[in-house]
Amino acid sequence: MTNSKNTQGRTKGAHKPRVQHTQGGLTCSGLRATDCQGQDVVEQCRLALEQGAELLAEEGLAMRDVTHFACTLADPDGLMSCLPVFRQFFPTTSPSMSFMWLKDTGRTRGPAITCSLSVQRVDEMEHEFA
Repeated sequence: MTNSKNTQGRTKGAHKPRVQHTQGGLTCSGLRATDCQGQDVVEQCRLALEQGAELLAEEGLAMRDVTHFACTLADPDGLMSCLPVFRQFFPTTSPSMSFMWLKDTGRTRGPAITCSLSVQRVDEMEHEFA
């Protein structure tokens, strides 16, 4: 009999993004395509950002409220192909962005891209700089 749960007690393959409330805002992390098989990095990017948009909406926020966008890529060549997707989700705003390439992970399966979105309330940001 095989165990279909990993060490954290979750079903293998099951992935759930996380919303963490922070002082003055929130972060949505672990955004990625739920099934990566047969999807290129552009499609995975779009699915991850759709997931983020849904989580933000549940919190009464929208993509225009995002102040920082972070992205981890398995292959740096995928970054340029994702730029139109970023513009689609951020058509009128330009949050700060961070990109990280995971070099030589040895993984052939799994997500090609994982994202996180952070929102910091403007009044909190103004207070920090005052």
